[in-house]
Amino acid sequence: MKKYFYLLSIVLFSSALAAAPVFADTVVSTVTSFQFTHSLALGMTSPDVRELQILLNKSPMTAIAPIPKLGSAGNESAYFGPATLKAVQTFQKIHSLPSTGYVGALTLKALNTALGTPTPVQATATVTTVSPTNAGTTAETLAGHLSDGTLASKNVTGIFFKYGAGSFAAFPNTAAVALPADMTTNAFATTLSGLLPATVYSYEACVVSPGGTSCGESYSFTTPKDTQGACAITSFSAHDSEVSKGGSTTLAWTTTGCASVVLSGGAMNQGVSQNSSLVVGPFTTGTAYTLTAASASGTTAQAVVIPLSGTVVAAGVHAPVISNITAAADTKGVVTIHIMYDGGGEVPSVWFAYGANPTAVTITSSPTSGDTFGGAATIPLSGLAAGDHYLQAFVKNSAGTSASPVIKVAVPTL
Repeated sequence: MKKYFYLLSIVLFSSALAAAPVFADTVVSTVTSFQFTHSLALGMTSPDVRELQILLNKSPMTAIAPIPKLGSAGNESAYFGPATLKAVQTFQKIHSLPSTGYVGALTLKALNTALGTPTPVQATATVTTVSPTNAGTTAETLAGHLSDGTLASKNVTGIFFKYGAGSFAAFPNTAAVALPADMTTNAFATTLSGLLPATVYSYEACVVSPGGTSCGESYSFTTPKDTQGACAITSFSAHDSEVSKGGSTTLAWTTTGCASVVLSGGAMNQGVSQNSSLVVGPFTTGTAYTLTAASASGTTAQAVVIPLSGTVVAAGVHAPVISNITAAADTKGVVTIHIMYDGGGEVPSVWFAYGANPTAVTITSSPTSGDTFGGAATIPLSGLAAGDHYLQAFVKNSAGTSASPVIKVAVPTL
């Protein structure tokens, strides 16, 4: 009778062990002050590995090794070897985690729960948005800083600014900020560009850390009005309607809202004041002068034709006018020049001058016939060496000659 009772007791005890959950959601060890906070992987040596082996050895299913081998209960080590890897993979399977063997954030949380010390939720970093500086017409520098630590101490993984048009309204846009090389700082900044003039913008500084995303208070700024305005030539004229051969005349002009003004014609191509006058000549032929003015908002041009007195010019014919010149180069030293011009009512001659000096484009191409009523002309120049070259176009008829501004073209290296 005693023998049967003894056997029954063994069976019942074994059944109870088999039915007992292993590392279930309930705490399987007494509460301890230790907490897993660092990721662990195969090949590492760390005191945390010893604590890991101690915990895993509490269950027969995740025991590192049989007693008395290294890593077994009472013989734990600080080395993360293949046996520890296998035990971790089993632990991960039990807790429905990816069985990679790598102890990352999810596995750390499960280990701490098994210890009875769940991983606490980390607090977000405290962000202060810096008030705006003097905004430019289309740009503004935004800044912020952490008020409770450095970027490193708060484990910051991302920095950005939320912003949008309107006073403390929605923030539909974000501007990412690269993490600095020195994470011991607590400050960060970025420059927004492409903003609209005379517009209210609002923004907040934000950081991303293990505790989540946190943002500072909102500020707003207003970009100033664009006072530059459109560039315009308000007047451009010659004092004389015609000049005698060898004579001269005075050109006068006024502009508004322009950053640069260039006067070209004949052999001239020079920057001039926005509102000024200049004596030109002596003349050997009728000449067209072009005033080109430019600003950030665009470019505009006007032309004045000065004919020679006594020149026999057919009715309806006037000196030609060049309205545009462009050029493109290839790696074979060929430059293709394209001009737009008004032929002045008769068939003009078209040629180009070029050289390595912008003030002396002395090498000229052979004249070719243009179109009576003007239009476009495209002429290739070949054999140019790599480097910068300066080009100028000329169109001439019986009433005079028109010269384009000098332009630069870069011939690439072969």
